[in-house]
Amino acid sequence: MPNMRLVKLFIINCCCNGCEASALADATEIVHVITAAETNSCVNLAYQLAAEQDRDKWLVTINSGIERCSNDFFKAIAPKMHALGAGDFYFDTHVEADEHHSIAGLDFIEVQDAFSPRGKQLIAKALEGIASWADMLRAWVGIDYHPRFNLEGALIEPSSANLR
Repeated sequence: MPNMRLVKLFIINCCCNGCEASALADATEIVHVITAAETNSCVNLAYQLAAEQDRDKWLVTINSGIERCSNDFFKAIAPKMHALGAGDFYFDTHVEADEHHSIAGLDFIEVQDAFSPRGKQLIAKALEGIASWADMLRAWVGIDYHPRFNLEGALIEPSSANLR
């Protein structure tokens, strides 16, 4: 089970749902934060993967899916935050760490036929992670759009069920 202190630090160092300034002014404010369902869903996905003890699912979902998206996000956001005078070691560190994790994860995944049941299962789980991560970030900034993907990784066109 992930260390709850690390989960709290993650929330503290990231944007917080419903906070007027989109960030905590003090670590003690964590007890007053009501996280969005999207944030809980993304965190719960990590708990599910940990409970399943399926190494390849963890690697494709967290390392090669979510951390790859995080790397793209932090590469774009870190310089902008510095330009605004709001740069932070946390965001700078993620530029390198997420890149390393997303690439290194690929070295440890057992190669699968993408059309086999196991291959499809891993692809679906990775895409679930990416969609969950995107939902979480969008919830932090108040954008109510939920991207979903088919097994080829293509974005499924938004429907009325996808936009709330």
